[in-house]
Amino acid sequence: MHNDDHLKVVSMNIHGNIKTSISSYKCCLCRKLVDDATLTCAKCVNTGRFCPSKHDTCSNERRQILINMLMSNDYEEFQQYSKKYSINTPAHLQCSDRMFLLKKFNIEKSILQAQYQTKMEPIIRLHQMSEENLVRKNRLNLINQSIKRLREQIERSKINKLEIQQRMNKKNLRIQLIKKKINEINIVLNSSNDKIRIKNDLRIKQENQLNVIQRQRLNEVYKYVFPIEHVLSTEEELASRIRVLSNVGEDRYQIVNSCLPANGEYQIDELLLTTNVDYIHSTLYHKLHEVLSALSHACQLINVIAFYLNIALPFRLHQLEFNSDNLTIDSLRRDIAKLNANIFSSCITQDIPIKDTNVTHTLENLVKLLRFERYCSRPKPVIYSQQYIDMIEEEVNEISRTYVTDYWFDDVEIDVMDFLNNHEWETIPPQDYLNAE
Repeated sequence: MHNDDHLKVVSMNIHGNIKTSISSYKCCLCRKLVDDATLTCAKCVNTGRFCPSKHDTCSNERRQILINMLMSNDYEEFQQYSKKYSINTPAHLQCSDRMFLLKKFNIEKSILQAQYQTKMEPIIRLHQMSEENLVRKNRLNLINQSIKRLREQIERSKINKLEIQQRMNKKNLRIQLIKKKINEINIVLNSSNDKIRIKNDLRIKQENQLNVIQRQRLNEVYKYVFPIEHVLSTEEELASRIRVLSNVGEDRYQIVNSCLPANGEYQIDELLLTTNVDYIHSTLYHKLHEVLSALSHACQLINVIAFYLNIALPFRLHQLEFNSDNLTIDSLRRDIAKLNANIFSSCITQDIPIKDTNVTHTLENLVKLLRFERYCSRPKPVIYSQQYIDMIEEEVNEISRTYVTDYWFDDVEIDVMDFLNNHEWETIPPQDYLNAE
């Protein structure tokens, strides 16, 4: 609004008093009086023929700029519209002009937006494609990195494979050398097996020959030197030997001309009482010497058998132990136990079954050993049962009151063979000894 348009009036209140004069304003469009400088009249408002109180944005210059932006046909329409609704005031941008321009500009905006959308679609697609390309590039980079790692891993695997191949080549060379050695060993082994087979055949042949010789020599010893017979006490024998035998009806074994009870009960305690001179012609005295003679022959026989069969006897015992003048009950029982142990051990080495309860059957076990069909070429190792070991040791220890130490494998100061050769033996003709041939 301009100052020259202001008109001062005087207003009166309802009582007729004059109040302070205030400024009254005219409408800037129709020049009518209004109460407020910021308002226009209703007619101007309805027609749009008004503008803001400040003319900074509604000057003619700005109006002209906006008009120049119109198309030619729109410009003509604007001229007609402006003539219809404008008032005779200096040209400036009124509200009606603004409404017209806004309507046209909105139409133009829609058209331009559609054109812009149409023209931007390729660009948008390019942008989307660019983003997709970027994503794919990132994926490709990741794939390339994975490929790079895989290639590095492949290279390392190749190096490891090469090293393994080199080790395998070395091992193959070693295997070839070992195979060559094995072939050589197989050749030597086959040759050795052939030699062993030949020697084994020769061994079997010699063992058979040795068995024949052993059987021949032992048969000769059994038949001519130490004959053993099982004597049954019949009535005829009792009649002929009533003076000699005191136990009627007892089974006996006779070696040479001496008899022993078959059950091994020699009644040592009773017989040794007859050593007194007053009883020299008694029956018990003759029975004592018969028992001692039979035990001496049995001791000789088991030593001969051990010599021929190459048996290592567990106890060192000579037949003169039974012919001593200083016999005692303990020493005699000890020597009998050693003799029975030697016979029992010899039977076991030849795999001849002997019951533990029959260990004291001296001549019966000797007969089994002599009549055995085929002897072992090498005596088997003797494995005594614990019951037998306890029985023998207890028996011998109770007799001698000392522990048994008289074994063949104990260290001795006197050579055993010299000891045996320097005492009396019942000799065998020299041609009957075992010939190595």
